[in-house]
Amino acid sequence: MARLRVNKIDAARRQIDCAIRLLFSNEDPVAIHTLAFAAFQIVHDVSAKKNTGKTREALRAIMRPGKEKDVWKALKDPANFFKHADRDAERILERFPEEVNEVILACACSYYHDLGYSLSDEMHALQQWLMLSRPEGIPADLPYGAIYSEEVIMAFREMNRAEQLAFGKKILNQFYRTKSRT
Repeated sequence: MARLRVNKIDAARRQIDCAIRLLFSNEDPVAIHTLAFAAFQIVHDVSAKKNTGKTREALRAIMRPGKEKDVWKALKDPANFFKHADRDAERILERFPEEVNEVILACACSYYHDLGYSLSDEMHALQQWLMLSRPEGIPADLPYGAIYSEEVIMAFREMNRAEQLAFGKKILNQFYRTKSRT
């Protein structure tokens, strides 16, 4: 059996990449969230330890002063629910919007990049996919800003969620094909 030598950042990258592949394959949102949040927690913690990153500053800026602990508790609740049962074995999570996975993954990618690491193919594909689903929220200076025409964005928005996720998988496969040619 092979033994891996993995540091925290490599573990986070692997978790992010796997979660993105699962997302684009329209797999189980609970499994995606568990991986995504584990990775998010690593890159968030490393960023806090190094006291670096635009992502940390941006998240702080949007939180209401004095409510930071409440925000983090709410953010962590689903992840903790999915991995612990020592205090609440009978609890049912009443609301889990699967789209939160996209937000967690986007933040994890941003933290990862803030730490000085190059984005993986999966992370680039997620960014492009997010631009299609939320073009109004993407800063104009991002390199992907001019990739998609208004027609492509409109067609994407008319797709159902499964079709949109499948389109994300196509974006990712294009990154793979481009890399295999080089």
